[in-house]
Amino acid sequence: MKRLSIGLILAFSLFAAHAALAQESAVRAYTIGVGDRLRVSVWQEPTLDRSVEVGVDSLIVLPLVGPIKAAGYSPAQLSRTLTEKYSLYKRDISQVEVVVAEYNSREIYVIGEISNRGRYTFQVIPDLWTVIMQAGGPTQAAYLGEVRILRGTGSEEKSIRVNLNDFLLGGDASYLPRLQPGDTVYIPASTNRGVDAFATSVVYVYGEVRSPGLYLIGQEEDLVGAILTAGGLSLNADPKRIRIIRKEGERRVVNEVNLKDYLEKGEIYANPLLRPGDTIEVVERRSSGVRRFFSELIQPSFSTITQTLSLILIIDRISDTN
Repeated sequence: MKRLSIGLILAFSLFAAHAALAQESAVRAYTIGVGDRLRVSVWQEPTLDRSVEVGVDSLIVLPLVGPIKAAGYSPAQLSRTLTEKYSLYKRDISQVEVVVAEYNSREIYVIGEISNRGRYTFQVIPDLWTVIMQAGGPTQAAYLGEVRILRGTGSEEKSIRVNLNDFLLGGDASYLPRLQPGDTVYIPASTNRGVDAFATSVVYVYGEVRSPGLYLIGQEEDLVGAILTAGGLSLNADPKRIRIIRKEGERRVVNEVNLKDYLEKGEIYANPLLRPGDTIEVVERRSSGVRRFFSELIQPSFSTITQTLSLILIIDRISDTN
């Protein structure tokens, strides 16, 4: 048991050391960019300490040193340069430390149906889902099937569409496109085009409606509202026989509603409130199948027969006249 515990401690220590080295490596590899805020510490002369922002010209301005280029260098490289510069003025200055306080050159904007909209900065920009979770995660009204990454400006602006539902169901982060500094992540609200795969306040509408599918519902959604959201009844729908299938405990209960009682008589019971998870089936009229068969198959044939008979009658009349 002791050996196992020691082994676990060693494994954890190695993991922690590896993580620390990876973090340190990322810090060293970071390249200072325009907009970054730097903290400059002059160890032997604290009065020269400054917090400065890298301007659009890539420069920072420091006492004694004046303007000096910062963008494009790592913090370690800039530290060495500043140490050389300051030592020319004061020989006892032997160490200047540069730390990135704000990684403003690597900013991502998150807007739309997100808990905390706004601007986020990163030392190393993570994947799309990590950025969304950093912003508090999507709201309940979010539609993750069509998240957009807006990149560039003017004529170079482009929109990258991402189906996050596929990622959440599959779990493969390599599927996600890499974010770039300045990108805007837009999470749309649920619409009649669809809802998030993990949404709970949804109903399924199918059968004789114009746009069958899964729809997000509000707290006081009724049957008519859900049907209208699905595009309304089709021409073949039977409003007298609309079924609401609802889970009650371990079984499913089917209630049939005559919607005409509500539409024509105003009977409230015929337009019940829905619950999340309900399934609405709009049944086809019994005679509609026969009517469609007649209109699509029999009617064209009947027209052809009528035309043929008319032609025969005309020919007979011509023959009798002659």
